[in-house]
Amino acid sequence: MVNISASILDQLKDWIESQIENGSYTSTSDYLRDLIRNDKMKKQELDDMLLEGIKSNSIEVDESYWTNKKDKIKAQFDR
Repeated sequence: MVNISASILDQLKDWIESQIENGSYTSTSDYLRDLIRNDKMKKQELDDMLLEGIKSNSIEVDESYWTNKKDKIKAQFDR
C-alpha cells in the first residue's frame, strides 16, 4: 500500500469528517478509496455506454431530426 499526501480546503475536510462521524466511512482513507472506486466505476460505465452506442445501429442526425425531437419535447409540456 502507498501513502499519498494531498492538500484540501477546510470545507472539504469538514465534509469528510462529517461522513466519518455519521458512520458512512471509518476513516479519511476509507472515504477517499470509495471516492476513487466510484469515479473509476462511473468512467467505466461511460466507456461501456459509448461502446454500446458505437456498436448500435446509427441514425442520421440532421435538421429534421432535431426539429422532430424538439416538437416531441414541446408536446410533453403542452399537455
